[in-house]
Amino acid sequence: VSVRLDRTWRLSDLSGSSPSSNAVAWPYGNSVLVGRTQRDSDFLRRVSADGTEVWRGADVPQSHTVYRSSIATSDEHVVVGFPGEGNGTLQPDNATDEGALIHCYDSDSGELRWQTMMDPETYFVSSVGIDEGGVVTVATDARGAAGIDLYGLDAASGEQRWRRSELPVDDTVDRTTDSVTDGPRFVIASFWGLFALDTSSGAVTDGYRSPDTPYFDLSLDDGDIYGTDTATAVRFDLDSFSGQWETELVGSGERNCEVGNDAVFVNDRDSYVYSFERETGSQRWRQRVDGGVVDIALTDAHLWVGDTTGDVRGSARESGEGAGTQMNVRPQV
Repeated sequence: VSVRLDRTWRLSDLSGSSPSSNAVAWPYGNSVLVGRTQRDSDFLRRVSADGTEVWRGADVPQSHTVYRSSIATSDEHVVVGFPGEGNGTLQPDNATDEGALIHCYDSDSGELRWQTMMDPETYFVSSVGIDEGGVVTVATDARGAAGIDLYGLDAASGEQRWRRSELPVDDTVDRTTDSVTDGPRFVIASFWGLFALDTSSGAVTDGYRSPDTPYFDLSLDDGDIYGTDTATAVRFDLDSFSGQWETELVGSGERNCEVGNDAVFVNDRDSYVYSFERETGSQRWRQRVDGGVVDIALTDAHLWVGDTTGDVRGSARESGEGAGTQMNVRPQV
């Protein structure tokens, strides 16, 4: 089975002149948000489905990077958390130890509504979110010594409403792996387990310690969280704040997770991709692809897999057929 993918448009001036430059993209309605990373200032742009640039946001200072950033969107705002450039990214010669930078753009015009710099020790943004009451939630990891910082910011002004630097458990929670914002709840994933915080105050309302909680690539859908830990795919119910099912995966390590209307799709580090029944967690199919898996994406008929060779491969959502077949040869310029 083979599907030919034809490129309909191409962005120019995207990856920059540096060999170590990077580009990142996030879907946003019928458009895409694209960030460019290179040695000079980064920027974010919104591009329509036909390739037309809708807006270009304010430059991100050289002290920070679009690469490995986190993003949240609403009808009014596009909020991006940019990690400090001086820690584990491109390491420019003039890197400084500045905290994470939060930009809030107007979703229609790209105007920079506000920007907020976190404290210097909180350099990496695990995730950002926007709640239904106008609070931007931010989860950051601290530099050097173990520690985390969680913030609630006013979506209209960027003003800090609350900050929490620890969670109420006996064991140290020294890393946040991901988070989701669901109505008035800010749900934090960590290697300890899950916590739910009230978005208006930062108060902890629930905690769940168990090995069967999702850590990575959390997806929120209809009151449930789907994601992976180091060896399983997991469904977690937010209403009861309890695990619903977990499945075994062949490989270990951080993975990707996509949720469809009837199935959950994940990959592992041994180049397997899986489909699990959404309600029960039973395995529908498993296929192995050539090349290490970088990311997966879901469309109406296919699960698409990007691998370390630069190829994109597809499989039928229902059967997994075609997962080992190259579906897209990198297009010629």
